[in-house]
Amino acid sequence: MTELLFILYILFLFALPIPALVLTAVLGLIHALRLKYLLLKSQPMTGRRIVYLHVLTRALNLSASAGLSLVMAGAVHLLIADYLYLFLFNSVFCFLVSARWFDFGSRIFRGYILKWSAPRAALAENESEVFVMLLGLRNHTGIGWGMSPVFLDAGFLRVRSASVFFHGMLSTHDFAAETLLRAEKKSFEKIRIFPSRPVQPHGIDAFLIVVRDRFHPFKSKPERDEIHRAFLEQIAMKPAQAGLSAEPAREILNPGRPY
Repeated sequence: MTELLFILYILFLFALPIPALVLTAVLGLIHALRLKYLLLKSQPMTGRRIVYLHVLTRALNLSASAGLSLVMAGAVHLLIADYLYLFLFNSVFCFLVSARWFDFGSRIFRGYILKWSAPRAALAENESEVFVMLLGLRNHTGIGWGMSPVFLDAGFLRVRSASVFFHGMLSTHDFAAETLLRAEKKSFEKIRIFPSRPVQPHGIDAFLIVVRDRFHPFKSKPERDEIHRAFLEQIAMKPAQAGLSAEPAREILNPGRPY
């Protein structure tokens, strides 16, 4: 069924490109607004400004990407080929590339999070840290597919000898070995990890870690690989795999834990 709908969409895109692009943009906007609404419903009141800041910086990034794509497509239209469909194709193509390769709002997002957050402890020996956004995901229970966001935090993820600790604006997370199930790479700057059981109070089924330490997201691959490697080492150290008696599992979410 999904393959049939995709083929029909491609045919619709070739037959009526402008209505198809408008419909795609409208549906994408509705889906994004719905996810942000679900996130705001479950986000703690004290942390809603993080959601607003994230939405504003994303809107800034999309607006800047749209402006850049129009400039580049307009230059081709005026200087090389005066063809409407080529202009539309170049606009969409440049917009998608710019929105994926550039993060125009990264400095603003990081600056405000640092301003709102409490001071952090100094780095220990052989310890590294990277600025990340932590998104809690829960399986859909109504309309939709995949996972919906229910919690958003931002701060620094510290990695040292297979130990991973997150110190955010709202909470701290100790990613202990016995609480982790698996970790997988999602993109150049994203890692999704699955806890061994849902994390309360939001019933989080997975965490999405987004590295927001660079203007070019695709250049975050070294940091992503280091974090992913640390998670794999943590999972490999699970007591059950080592043949040791397993201790009682700790929750990943530990808001009261000192840092």
